[in-house]
Amino acid sequence: MGKKLVFIVVFSILIIVFSFLGYMFGFLYSKQTDELDLSREIYAKAQFEYKSSDYINTIKYLEVANDIYKDYDVSIDSVKKIRNLNSLIEKNTSDYKLYVERGDVQSIKSVEELGKEGSITSNYCFAIDDYSKALKLNNNASEVYHKRAKAYINCKKSVDYKQNIITDYEKTLSFTEDKDGILEEIADWLLYDIDDAPSALRYYSKIQEFDIDKAELQKNKLPFSVENIKYVPFKKILCYEKIKDYDAILNLLNEIVDETDNNAVFQKANNLIFYYNLKSYKVSEAIHSAKQCSAMICKAINFLNFKERD
Repeated sequence: MGKKLVFIVVFSILIIVFSFLGYMFGFLYSKQTDELDLSREIYAKAQFEYKSSDYINTIKYLEVANDIYKDYDVSIDSVKKIRNLNSLIEKNTSDYKLYVERGDVQSIKSVEELGKEGSITSNYCFAIDDYSKALKLNNNASEVYHKRAKAYINCKKSVDYKQNIITDYEKTLSFTEDKDGILEEIADWLLYDIDDAPSALRYYSKIQEFDIDKAELQKNKLPFSVENIKYVPFKKILCYEKIKDYDAILNLLNEIVDETDNNAVFQKANNLIFYYNLKSYKVSEAIHSAKQCSAMICKAINFLNFKERD
């Protein structure tokens, strides 16, 4: 009887403790949520003041929001920089570096895009204006063409923004030492943002050297997907896929298999050879290529093919 009573008492205490902990967790969570909502309301007021060019009140609101829920350090710093740069530019309108610096501050992604690492000053279209002013003052400022190209990509308000981006990227290529990196950046934009596979393919084909992202190759969720793989030959395959040139895909994949010494690339390429043979209705070739394929479906086909021979 005594042991049973002790068990009941201990069990009751545990229920009370867990109930209290649950209440405290719920209270703290709701308090945190309330604080986040309040800080966002104050941030919205800061946005209004910033758009009105009232930097003093913008900073005040941001500091209050930051005291409640620490999310706005980057924004506070950015507004202070904008205020200072505006003052410096008024005194010296011919210093192109000041326009570049102000464009950089306005090219930081927004709070809505990045959260606490974003900035209230984000305005890509204004950044384009500043970079353009800088280039009028110094058209040899090579890094500014690259900055403006990326600002155009994010602004997307120019009627001719696609041609503007290409023009700035081509200018960047004439200056930069990292031609392969810029070529891949242009091609990625054309492929993923513009869905212009033929143009993307032209830029990918100019790349001399490229890195292998082994993690991307190995974490591929779909056995035959090449989407979002950070490996240039597979990005070229995605271009060929969009223009439905499967012979070009198979030729490229066979080149990859022959040339690579990276196991992840080798396996992925063989999986894709099998897949595109099937997609091209080349069944006998698919069965043959399945011998080198690591995916489960290849193993199943090999098994069935073996059983048929029996």
